[in-house]
Amino acid sequence: MTNMRNAVNYILFQAGWLACVGAGLAGWMWYGPLAVVAILGLHLAFLTRPEQRAFELRLILVMGLAGTALDSILFATGLVTYPSSEATWTLGMSPPWIAALWFLFGTLPRHSLAWITGRPVLAGVLGAIGGPMSFWAGQRLGAIGTGGAPVWTYGVLAAEYGVCLALCALLPSPKEPKATEDVNLSRSHSGAV
Repeated sequence: MTNMRNAVNYILFQAGWLACVGAGLAGWMWYGPLAVVAILGLHLAFLTRPEQRAFELRLILVMGLAGTALDSILFATGLVTYPSSEATWTLGMSPPWIAALWFLFGTLPRHSLAWITGRPVLAGVLGAIGGPMSFWAGQRLGAIGTGGAPVWTYGVLAAEYGVCLALCALLPSPKEPKATEDVNLSRSHSGAV
């Protein structure tokens, strides 16, 4: 069941990425984030234990806010541009569809990327490669661009994603409820001891 959940988590992330980048490319700032809100709702609904849901929500919020802040700094310094959003997004920070991607990214570390738990070096390398590759795909589509020398932008992105994913690898391992815990929980709720 965990493998199926992880596959669904990965597929939903990819669908959200396409929705955000595609909508951002078309200049529709809020369509991607609306799709991400729906995906996050589904993601949280699949978590059966309240403490799992609470931890996951905190992780999503921290990743989303931190990533948005980091990408907004890259935008403010001119390392990253959003050519498809220039006409409709004039605030001095990353557009909403970029922020939504960071919140969506927060769904991965304890699910489809749970295998990096306890492996910060491997996670850092994966982030340093995967983050810039995702940026490159968005750049090829025309939704995002490098403001200066591409080597600087990609170097900073590699560091950003590498550190983010390495920190995620230090999170406690996700735990599945044991069968005895489920039985004990159902007994405590029914009043039986």
